[in-house]
Amino acid sequence: MASAGSGYVWPLMVFWSDRDAMNIRAEISSASTSDGSSRYLSRFSEPAAIRIEDFSLACKGFIDQVVERLKVESLDDSDLVHLWSLILGDIDNPEERRIRRIEAQFGYDPEDSDFLTSPRFWLNKIW
Repeated sequence: MASAGSGYVWPLMVFWSDRDAMNIRAEISSASTSDGSSRYLSRFSEPAAIRIEDFSLACKGFIDQVVERLKVESLDDSDLVHLWSLILGDIDNPEERRIRRIEAQFGYDPEDSDFLTSPRFWLNKIW
């Protein structure tokens, strides 16, 4: 992907959450800087922790801007626009939001598990 990052060298970024904060660690790859052609502007010795509400709002705002830009460019039939519409529908429905959160916590992709191992199946049995 020659155009990924718009020509910028990005560090390896790892994200993990404890439901209260999104933790982000950026690791500088020695392979990307070994020839001296690039230099990072910042170094992170410790992971950054961002309140989950702030992280979620920033992500939503970013994706909303990208979707609006796609629409302006007459690309409103793109996969991102369609997927974002589905995600917003899940966010607006408290029951779907709860199930999607549990699916994610167990490592499932939405609706990508077989019936008997599906969090939706077991939640309906329990609740």
